[in-house]
Amino acid sequence: MAQQTAVEWYAQALRKGLMGTVEWDPNQTLEQANQMFQEQIAEAYETGVEDAGVRNNSLKTGNEYYRETYNK
Repeated sequence: MAQQTAVEWYAQALRKGLMGTVEWDPNQTLEQANQMFQEQIAEAYETGVEDAGVRNNSLKTGNEYYRETYNK
């Protein structure tokens, strides 16, 4: 089964919260979705580097890539 994206997870959590099926904090839910997004981007970068066979010490980590790309 494919991993759920941060956007898919957020949409599902938002629907559940708005329908009242779960207690939720909109700010916390958004923060969790943003954290998932960051992790997914970093992981995708790392996987791409490995798949391309270009891993060396001069390349940045997935987290460094995320911070530089999304300025966070």
